[in-house]
Amino acid sequence: MVSNPHPAYKPREAAALMNVHINTVYRMIQDGRLPSVRAGRVHRIPASALIPYLGKAAA
Repeated sequence: MVSNPHPAYKPREAAALMNVHINTVYRMIQDGRLPSVRAGRVHRIPASALIPYLGKAAA
């Protein structure tokens, strides 16, 4: 099994980590506030993109 050194999250997983609604995550992606990688219709959000938002939630 190959481990991924750069994990990426589905929008639903990112929403759960950020404690926001999934529509908020999609809106943040559309606005450019949350970078994502798109392959076809599938979005993946790099873990590094979530760090600033997770820091705000903990503060």
